Amino acid sequence: MPANYTAYSAVDSISHLIEGYFTHKDEWSPIHDRYVEGLVKTIMESTEKILANPNDYQGRATMMWAATLAWNGLGTAGIGECQIPNHMLEHPISGIYDIAHGAGLSIVIPAWTLWASERQPKRIGQMGREVFEVKETDDVKAAQECSKGFKAWFDKIGSPTSFSAAGIDKPDFEALAEQALNLGKIWGITNYTKEELIEIYRLCV
Repeated sequence: MPANYTAYSAVDSISHLIEGYFTHKDEWSPIHDRYVEGLVKTIMESTEKILANPNDYQGRATMMWAATLAWNGLGTAGIGECQIPNHMLEHPISGIYDIAHGAGLSIVIPAWTLWASERQPKRIGQMGREVFEVKETDDVKAAQECSKGFKAWFDKIGSPTSFSAAGIDKPDFEALAEQALNLGKIWGITNYTKEELIEIYRLCV
């Protein structure tokens, strides 16, 4: 597997874990939290091993097992309703501009976490502390640092973190937001306005 698609696979696997982690409403979810945080760190570690040595069997086996655990239902079991806003934002990018799903997610995730940092800082800040070793005690600041952490790691593994990095010079924010709204209706994500979606897409530039 080429290095870029190895990176895209890692981003997608991480996205499967963080969607429920960031959007569920349970007040106390220690099993789910540790499950997600541990797998995210494992995916990051194994991906770096693979990119350093594509023939690292243990690295690839660990990555494949972690990716399986990321989207087998256990990551959201027992935590109630959750949403997948990053996927809602990404699918229109792949649909319109024909880029890999993981590449689109690495563009969207830093932008969405930054946008959401003042709206739901507790969960994002917690991931910043547990995964990216953020020392900030203020949740909003920790969430903003978490966004930076995702961006830095995606850059490190060679997955694009902006439209321009993916070769998209003039993104059509209106068209992207319209498609995202339509997806949201299908998936039951109705708490985003078109204006908010455009605001998030603008953070992807």
